[in-house]
Amino acid sequence: PPFMFELEPLWRNFFENDGTVQFIHRIVAYLLFIYVIIVWRRSRQSGNDKVRFVFNVVLTATFFQAVLGIVTVMYSSPMEIAIFHQFGAIVLWVAILWAKFVSDYPPEQSPYSIKRALHLFQERWKPWRNGFCWVHVRTQRRNRL
Repeated sequence: PPFMFELEPLWRNFFENDGTVQFIHRIVAYLLFIYVIIVWRRSRQSGNDKVRFVFNVVLTATFFQAVLGIVTVMYSSPMEIAIFHQFGAIVLWVAILWAKFVSDYPPEQSPYSIKRALHLFQERWKPWRNGFCWVHVRTQRRNRL
């Protein structure tokens, strides 16, 4: 933009020059959008449905945030659209945190792991232990009394 570094001292331009702030905001948004697409493509390789779903949410939130940002600039920042853009940033932030959590701790979903867990549970708690049945022993005790 013209007059990008017109204020003195130079560091004030990054906080008080509207053109410089808008330019930096736009460049960071482009880089974030590209990064989200790259991460989303890598998440497609996950075998977990929940991980893929959450990263779809992040991509969708990023897309709508970018559209809101473009519309906000096109209409010279009316308050209503600018507030929605701020709210979109919160939604995007929450979606990114959710994706981080789900990718760090993915829920189990494999049918094999569910069958294995059920088998281990049955082995541990089945009534037959060491060749006799605990229920049968209790029944015999009652019958003796």
